[in-house]
Amino acid sequence: MDADFARAGYKNVYNREISAYIIDRLAGFDLVPETVEFNGSRGVGSLQRFVENAKLPYESPVKLQYDDRFFAFDILIANVDRHNGNAMIKVENGVGKWVAIDNGFSLLDNEKLSRSFSGFRQPGPDYVRGFSEETITMIELFMDKESEVRAALSGRLTDKEIDSIFDRARFILAQDAGATITEISDNFKNWIRGRSDERGVPLGINDPRRQKPGR
Repeated sequence: MDADFARAGYKNVYNREISAYIIDRLAGFDLVPETVEFNGSRGVGSLQRFVENAKLPYESPVKLQYDDRFFAFDILIANVDRHNGNAMIKVENGVGKWVAIDNGFSLLDNEKLSRSFSGFRQPGPDYVRGFSEETITMIELFMDKESEVRAALSGRLTDKEIDSIFDRARFILAQDAGATITEISDNFKNWIRGRSDERGVPLGINDPRRQKPGR
């Protein structure tokens, strides 16, 4: 494991890979290939289903924008390592579809995340603006499944890490419809560090909300 990621708190990466798949499935994003626990010759890890007809973005004959659904997923799991080597484009009948792979450096609790977060990276060009109504509805339905989500992630993530997923879901729902990826990423950075509310409005020095989410 990269030493910087280890220092930031990314341990039991295989559980984070499996948890990312569980969250993707329960939210209905359909981005992450099936990922399961696997006990091999080197110990316990994760095993991910191979995706046919998928290539890295710079190799794919079909080019895609980094869309709002993919971005919402990366915020939800707090993936700090998304780039064009950690995503693929599956092509069927000339139509491309994003595939989210390598999700292990994700799902820190917000307190730990606040110490190292510098911004979201992306595997392709920005989508235009905002989260679509469809994506917002998916996040709302995901939050309605809180008991199911907690049960599915129990034993793989800490309670604090699971709490932080729902804090980040609320952050997504608070964003303006016209905000760009850059603006939302800046809002997240200031929010996670306790400098602003979810919409990016600065908090006064004596504001009781001026505290990092998750503490």
